[in-house]
Amino acid sequence: MLEPSLVDLQVQDGKVTDLTITIGFVNRAVEELMATKTYRQDVFLAERICGICSNIHTLAFCQAAEEIMAIEIPPKARYIRTLFVELERLHSHFLCLALLAHAVQEGEHFVRIMKERETLIGLLERISGNRVHYSINTIGGVRRTSPTSWCRRSEGVLPRLTDLSGLSLMPWVSGGHWARRSSDTVR
Repeated sequence: MLEPSLVDLQVQDGKVTDLTITIGFVNRAVEELMATKTYRQDVFLAERICGICSNIHTLAFCQAAEEIMAIEIPPKARYIRTLFVELERLHSHFLCLALLAHAVQEGEHFVRIMKERETLIGLLERISGNRVHYSINTIGGVRRTSPTSWCRRSEGVLPRLTDLSGLSLMPWVSGGHWARRSSDTVR
């Protein structure tokens, strides 16, 4: 289950036999709560909307505020924001692929993806100081600039992420075993 959507896979003998997707909506009243806070407090509140994709929520909020106030951010801040967005995107996609592997009873793939995904989470923690809420975005730019140590900390991680991407996508490409097992289910 990926809130607020429910993906129900029916699996028999290792083959997906049916799929039901239920799309929902969860009102957490974030907008109402933000109306009672300052802009600076709202950045931190936006980061807590989701524990998996916390950065993108602060980025969207900061970009909206910057557009309203006609604030131009420095190029270095744009670069740092892009770095965090892309690392978070990979983290989120690997999690979804791991959960999909688990749903189709591919325990070995699930464990391997989750183990390698930890490398990416570790990198985010090393460069931001936090595992979940990176607290990098602020209205007008970023809260921390990238010291040269960020580059050194990412060495060795990128090749592992390339390997993880191949591992995660291989079963789905044409002829891959997950693609074969689910081909009759897709309507």
